[in-house]
Amino acid sequence: ERTFRNWMNSLGVNPYINHLYSDLADALVVFQLYEMIRVPVDWSQVNKPPYPALGGNMKKIENCNYAVELGKNTA
Repeated sequence: ERTFRNWMNSLGVNPYINHLYSDLADALVVFQLYEMIRVPVDWSQVNKPPYPALGGNMKKIENCNYAVELGKNTA
């Protein structure tokens, strides 16, 4: 986990990754990594913070599903 976290931080992702699982929960860092390897991300489909108190977790799950879809179909 530490090696993977350090690798992502060395690429300059924002926000800085301190805890791998909780910091990747909204998939925003995954999208940044996709762009670094030239996988096109449609940012209009990405939910960005601040997330609403009610339904915020669903917005994060939508991001994760979109990240998996990009990984399967494009990457």
